[in-house]
Amino acid sequence: AAAAAAAAAAAAAAAAAAAATAAADNDADAESDPAAERVVAVLLALRTLRRYDFGYVPLLDVAKRSVVPLLDDGRVRIREEAAATLVALLHRAYARMTGASSDRRAAPALVERALTTAAADASPRVRAALLRPLRHGAFAGALGASPQLTLRILSAAMHDSSLAVRTAAAAAFGRAATAAAPSAAMPALRQAVVRLAAELALSADARARADAAATLASLLGTAGGLARPYAGSLLSALVPALRDSSPTAAAASMQCLGALALTAGEDVAERAPELVREVTAHLADRLSHTKRTAALRALPRLVLSTGRVMRAYADAPRLLPLLLAAVRSENDSRARHDALRAIGVCGALDPHLAARQREEARQKRRAKQQAQDAKSTGAASLLPLPAAPPAAPEGETERGEALLAGESARALARVLAEPS
Repeated sequence: AAAAAAAAAAAAAAAAAAAATAAADNDADAESDPAAERVVAVLLALRTLRRYDFGYVPLLDVAKRSVVPLLDDGRVRIREEAAATLVALLHRAYARMTGASSDRRAAPALVERALTTAAADASPRVRAALLRPLRHGAFAGALGASPQLTLRILSAAMHDSSLAVRTAAAAAFGRAATAAAPSAAMPALRQAVVRLAAELALSADARARADAAATLASLLGTAGGLARPYAGSLLSALVPALRDSSPTAAAASMQCLGALALTAGEDVAERAPELVREVTAHLADRLSHTKRTAALRALPRLVLSTGRVMRAYADAPRLLPLLLAAVRSENDSRARHDALRAIGVCGALDPHLAARQREEARQKRRAKQQAQDAKSTGAASLLPLPAAPPAAPEGETERGEALLAGESARALARVLAEPS
């Protein structure tokens, strides 16, 4: 009790000091307005309560008395801060909860209040603030305590007018489905997956297709193995969506593919070569930074989950040059980091094999160009077939395989020869 009182006093003092500082910085009108000062004080007190580390002091009773009433305030700013503070305190409580903690008794009612407020509040910012943290695993037990109510509220929120609310609700829905009994979760999950896949495949609006793909990616990211039975049908809808004429929809579909690969890697592996080529096509699109960024993030997930390490370069010979070009030319530092990570995941390519692949690619392009020229002149039947690439001389393959080892040995010898 003494520790709780001391922590509460420290939080109150910090909030009061912050409120006084903010009030001193406001203009003369704001300083003379008690209502404005009260709003600033409440907002700063909520932020202090959310951000200050109180250790293991139980705070859900404080949240029930002081934070929950603010969810009904008429000002959106206060409701949004109260929503963020409530779910932050709940997350902290579930992560640190002990058997004797009073937070264990107060938590279920507060989670239910957060869900009902997320379903009824008029502001999408408040709804998103309440739903976004529920994707974390700490909330799995709380969301699974009343599965019927939870899944019904989250399913309705997945039809929200705001994309931020829909994606947050989809992630929370997947988390709740993993914690609920299969008899309660699977029908609702099947309905959600089928609806989103149909919207992705059949909608005539590019914005609707992009939103469906983003919502589906959020759902797959937390549903885990529960979504694996639908991997085949989802791939059938995703592969055409990757070639969408809208860059936003195509990038969102690529993001969804990465989430599906993590969820059902064995099922995706059957079409891995085709999917790697689709990723390469996105990387080659120099007009859309969004598509390239999505491809750079999806590629490591696809390669790791399908076991295409080293084989991805054989599936798409242009992949390595495009990744190297992304490292050199992308302006976004995060995109360059993703490109380096993708190169590390795909593995190192034998220089001899890389040269041979480049030569084969050049011969294929040359043969294709000759066929097109022959077709345009009507003399395709008179042209000889392209010659097969010459076989590598005996011993050349062995030299190629030993190249990396030899270079490594020479580099080590140079290091050892340097004076210390």
